[in-house]
Amino acid sequence: MLIKETGFKGNLLIRKAGIPPVGGFTPDRQKEFIKCATDPLYFCRKYVKIKHIDFERKILFKPRGYQLKMLESILKNRNTISRWPRQSGKTTVLAAVALHYLIFTRNYSILIAAHKGDKAQEIVSALQDMFMELPSWLQQGVTEWNKRSFKLENGSRVKCSTTSTSSARGDTYNMIMLDEFAFVAAHVAEEFVKSVIPTVSSGKDSKIIITSTPRGLNYFYKIWAEATKVVEAERKPNDFVPIAVEWNEVPGRDEAFKESMIKQHGKNFWEQEFACAFIGSSQTLIDSSKLLVMVAMDPIKETEETRVYAEPQPHHVYAMTVDVAEGLGGDFSVAMVFDVTASPYRVVYIYQDRYIDTMALPGLIFEIGRRYNNAMVLVESNFGQMVADILWRDFQYEHVIFTERAVKIPGGFKVGWGSKRQVPGVQMNKTAKHIGCTTLKSLIENDQLIIDDDKTIEELRRFAVKKKSYAAETGNDDLAMALVLFGWLSEQGYVKHQTDVNVRASIANLNKQRIDNQMLVAYRNDGIPPDTGPVAASSANDDWLLKENDPEPDSIYLDDLDRWERHGW
Repeated sequence: MLIKETGFKGNLLIRKAGIPPVGGFTPDRQKEFIKCATDPLYFCRKYVKIKHIDFERKILFKPRGYQLKMLESILKNRNTISRWPRQSGKTTVLAAVALHYLIFTRNYSILIAAHKGDKAQEIVSALQDMFMELPSWLQQGVTEWNKRSFKLENGSRVKCSTTSTSSARGDTYNMIMLDEFAFVAAHVAEEFVKSVIPTVSSGKDSKIIITSTPRGLNYFYKIWAEATKVVEAERKPNDFVPIAVEWNEVPGRDEAFKESMIKQHGKNFWEQEFACAFIGSSQTLIDSSKLLVMVAMDPIKETEETRVYAEPQPHHVYAMTVDVAEGLGGDFSVAMVFDVTASPYRVVYIYQDRYIDTMALPGLIFEIGRRYNNAMVLVESNFGQMVADILWRDFQYEHVIFTERAVKIPGGFKVGWGSKRQVPGVQMNKTAKHIGCTTLKSLIENDQLIIDDDKTIEELRRFAVKKKSYAAETGNDDLAMALVLFGWLSEQGYVKHQTDVNVRASIANLNKQRIDNQMLVAYRNDGIPPDTGPVAASSANDDWLLKENDPEPDSIYLDDLDRWERHGW
C-alpha cells in the first residue's frame, strides 16, 4: 500500500511530492545524500545508471577519461564549449550533470536546446531514465512529469526546446545546454546567444554549456576559435573553456576503425564527423583554408550600428560602397569604407542598420563620406537608386560614382567617364555580381584586402554558391555584398585611378559640373550612340555563371536613362 502511495500518476519509479520515501530518511541515508551532493563524481559512479548498447539491463555510469574532462569543466567553470566525435557518450555526460544540479540545488532551472526538438528531448529522456533508476530516498518528489519537461518539489525544473531566437525569452535559467550547436543556422545561433546572455548573466553561478560535432565554419566555429585563441597579456575574446574530445579516446576506435569509416563514407565524412575538423564548405566564395586563418580584431570604436577600425588620416584616399535595404527590419543597409591609399586595402568603417529609412540614408552617407576625406561612393542601385539620386542631386555630393550600361553585352556595366547615358550607382545584376565576386576572391586570398570585422568574416564563411550565383547559405549577406561591390569597383581600375590625386580631382569637377547643369532645363540630343565598350573581363573558367542571358533593361530603367540624357545629366 505504501509503495503505491509513493508513485506519481501510476509511475512507481518516481516519488510524488510530499510523500516520504519507503523506509524514510534514516541517518545513514541522510549522510549518503550529503556525500552525493558534495561529490558529483561519487554520485555518478555509485547511483547513476545508463543504458548500454551490449546489455539489456542498465549499468552504472563509469565516466571515461574524456567524459571526466567534460564533467569537471562544467562543474568548475561558468561557460564550457566542447567538440565531440559522433557516438561518444556526450548525451550521457549532459544528462548526468543536469541530474545532479536538479536534485541537489534548490530552485535550479535548466534549458536544454538543440537544432531539432527531438534531439533536445533525447537528453531529457536520458535524464528521466537516470532519475527513475535512483533509490526513492535520493530522488526529489515530482510535481510535474512530461516528455519534454519535469519539475521537482525542491523548486528545480528542466525543459527542452528547439534552438531558436525565442527559445529562452521570457524566462530565467541557471544552466543552458546547447547541443549540436554547429547544426543551428548561423544567424539563429548568434541571435540565440545574444538573447540568452541576459538570462544567465544575472546569476553569478549560472552556466552555458555548448557541445557539438563540427559542421563547417559557422557560429559554433567562431565561439570555438575565440575560446582556443592564445592571447598574450590580453583578455580572450570570450570566457568559454574549450574541451576537445579526440576520436581515438573512445574505446574500440583504432586505426582499423578509421580505415573502415573512410572506406565506407569517404575522407571528408571522417574528418568532420570523427576527427572533428572544421571543414569549410567547398562551395564558399573564399577558400576554406583562408577563412580558417582570418582573425577578427576589436574595433577602436563601436555602437549598435557602427564599427570603426581606423580614423580618417590626412592625405589618405577612401572609397565607400553602399548596399541598400528597405529598412523594415529584414535585411541590413550597409555602408562600408575602404582605405585605398595603397595596397593592401583595408576596411576601416562599417555602418549596418536594418531599420534606417531610405530617405534618411543619403544624409548619413553624405556625413560618412565627408568625414573620410570626401570618399568616393558607389551605391548599389537595384533597390537604392533613389538613395544614389538624392545623394548626388539633393546633397550635391560630388564624389558619387556613376556607371553606364554596355547594352550589347548582357548585364554589362562599367564606370562612366563622360558618356551622356550615365546614372549614379550600379545595378548589381548577375554579370556585375560575378565580376565582383571573382575580384573579391582574388583580393582576399592574396592578402590584398584586410578585413578585421568579426561580423563580415562570419558572413564570408557562409557566403557560398546558390544556383548560379553566390549568396548566404543562411541569414543575411549584406556585409558580403558590400565587399562584392568593392570587388566590382576594383576590377574597373577605378580604385587605382583614385590614388592619382589629379584624376580624382577631375572626376569631382566633372560631377560638380553635372550638378550645375541640372539647374538648366534644356533638351539636348547630340545624336551620339550609346557607348558600347566592353565591361571588365572575368576569368575564362567562369562561364558556368553566364549560361543564360540576362533580360534586357526593363522599361523603368530605360526611362531613367532617357531622363538623364534629356536633361544633359
